Amino acid sequence: MELSDLKRRKNNLKLTVGQLSMLADLPVGTVSKIMTGETQNPSYLTVDILDKTLAREEARARVEAFRNAMMKYIKEHPDEEFIYEDFEKKYREEHRLNRKAIPFATPDNDPYWISGSLALEAPQEKPKEDHHISYEEYCSLPESSLTELIDGHMIVNQPPSYAHQNVVMNLGDEIKSYIRKNSGDCRMFNVGFGARFYDTPDTCLIPDIMVVCEPDRITDYYVWDPDWIIEVTSPSTRRRDYGEKRSLYIQAGVREYWIVDLEKSKVITWTRDDDINLYGFGDDIPVHIYDDKLKIKIEDCL
Repeated sequence: MELSDLKRRKNNLKLTVGQLSMLADLPVGTVSKIMTGETQNPSYLTVDILDKTLAREEARARVEAFRNAMMKYIKEHPDEEFIYEDFEKKYREEHRLNRKAIPFATPDNDPYWISGSLALEAPQEKPKEDHHISYEEYCSLPESSLTELIDGHMIVNQPPSYAHQNVVMNLGDEIKSYIRKNSGDCRMFNVGFGARFYDTPDTCLIPDIMVVCEPDRITDYYVWDPDWIIEVTSPSTRRRDYGEKRSLYIQAGVREYWIVDLEKSKVITWTRDDDINLYGFGDDIPVHIYDDKLKIKIEDCL
């Protein structure tokens, strides 16, 4: 890598030498000498550290720019149904980005692109391959409950509404209360904890609510193969909750999956036994994993 590229990338990110040295865990003097050209032949290890640090910050900046553009669009089109896939397609076309995942997507002629203001004017050829993100690459990105990984593809969701959060919190409290009263081994998560699946290692989802009944499947940052998952729909997740996520959860062997559809005021439940049921918000919905001993009425959680 040319040292001039490192300097340009630092400037694109609007980082000071001090900030870059802190992020890279390198002495300020070392970074300063490289950026000013005083050090003509820095060690390969130092250059590699700077390259990886800048790459991480570029990925973070791309995700943030995309998220800001998405929120601006939603705010400017309050009466329009937001469809994530359509927005992402427009965003890529506008900035002439290749088909790599958003954290790594750039115009083909500028691998260090990080914002719309740096997009190239010349049209680019259509890329031929997607970029598959591993779980390890996903973990290197800035922590956020709005980003998920589905079979190597990054998904960025819009922030949840008050109604969405209210249902998630109240429903979670009801489930947690039942577990405590019955001294069960299950654990309930509704605070942005990750869910991974043995059959799809490059997938990490963040369900609105999930229950795990075997403590040895719980790690510090995620759980393996939850027993019960609940997704509460929102404009940016609705299609995926009914589509990709439903298929993934069922195929992964999740024992029970609920979709709480706020727009339609209905709940659809699936079980591993291929039992599918439709309920209204005023119905007492039995929980399959607890042999129907727990029944939940969604209108009590609104």
